[in-house]
Amino acid sequence: KQRSVNMMWALAILLVCSSYVSGSAIPMWEYLSRGEKMSHLFNMFVKQVSDHCDSSTMPDCNKVLLVYGLTNLAKMEDDSLDKMDPYQRGATDIIWDSMMKGTYKSTDKGSEDAYDKVGAQSDNHLGSQEEASSNIEEYAEHNKYVVGPMVIRVLPDGRPVPGDEEKPLPKDEDAEEFLAMRSKPVPSMEQLTRSSVHSHTPLRIYSSKPNI
Repeated sequence: KQRSVNMMWALAILLVCSSYVSGSAIPMWEYLSRGEKMSHLFNMFVKQVSDHCDSSTMPDCNKVLLVYGLTNLAKMEDDSLDKMDPYQRGATDIIWDSMMKGTYKSTDKGSEDAYDKVGAQSDNHLGSQEEASSNIEEYAEHNKYVVGPMVIRVLPDGRPVPGDEEKPLPKDEDAEEFLAMRSKPVPSMEQLTRSSVHSHTPLRIYSSKPNI
């Protein structure tokens, strides 16, 4: 009986680990076409500009920044686009700085490193390390449940637990976002300049392919 229990736990752990390394629905960034990369990057940039201009007093803020960013994006070499992978750490700042050429600083405070935030609040600069240690201990505590992005339960003989097959599988949110980004091609300069001067809504008119 103990052997069966051990085998069941081993199988459960294997299933959890395999869910971590399973292939994503998102293709590798380097293998996308230039048009696909530009479309994805520009649509992310549109959101960043909207957030930036909400607190800006610059006249025609949205239109000015979008035209400037699109102009810089169109001039970028393929290797520069490869370095702007939107799924890497710090991608938000990388995309903004690359398309703005350092002209405008992002007002997004969410990109600050949490380690720096804690350290700034400590007088002796040791608080960040102590806080990190306590967090590690908290997450390292033994959990009696098997957890992961997706857990498949099976009986000792390998059959699935009755009723589990009817439960919905977790959604790949990154894949949904990726498809949404690709569905909006990059607009032309003419479309950008015709857009509403003070509009903070995403552009609704898009060309069928990048037309710059």
